[in-house]
Amino acid sequence: MSLRTLLLLPALTLTLLGCPSGGSTADPAKSKTAKTAKTTKTKKAPKKPKKPFDRKTLTTPWKDAKVGQFAVYNAVQMGGKIRFEVTKVEDQTVTFKVIRGSNESSQTVDLADKEERFKDPTAAIGVQKDKIETKAMKVGDGEISVQVIKREMKGSGATENWLTTVVPPFMEALDGNATAKSFKDGAMLFELVEFGSK
Repeated sequence: MSLRTLLLLPALTLTLLGCPSGGSTADPAKSKTAKTAKTTKTKKAPKKPKKPFDRKTLTTPWKDAKVGQFAVYNAVQMGGKIRFEVTKVEDQTVTFKVIRGSNESSQTVDLADKEERFKDPTAAIGVQKDKIETKAMKVGDGEISVQVIKREMKGSGATENWLTTVVPPFMEALDGNATAKSFKDGAMLFELVEFGSK
């Protein structure tokens, strides 16, 4: 056997045993553990299942919407008057049209989604609870009762929303509640000027 063959024999033996050329000092058990650790993923907690839809237990103001109900707002920040009118009420949805000038569009709200988003306005972050009040607001030739909610949040400024139950929440300014008048840093954004039912 030649000297060259003797020198190559150890490397050939290691290769046949499954080791890379030149051998390895790594512990195969440790290498396998390390590889397994890298591929192991933390399982996310399962999402809570949604509650079955039941119209009788809804709290969102949309539950009381009726075909023919309408509301007209003077939306200062949106370029003038906007009219909303309910056109269809089904078990789980409410459809209404929006008229702004010569433009008309239609929107459908999912009551289950609205129910999930609806919250007690007095519990919202930044509400000045000592300033919550109920007052009368003039709309057309009559008056409606509104709940005034004032909020102040760092970096977001001050808001004041006059909440009502006389119309569906076409204009939502606070957690899914119908808003009759809204202010931002003292400037009026919109106000209800007419409402009724056909």
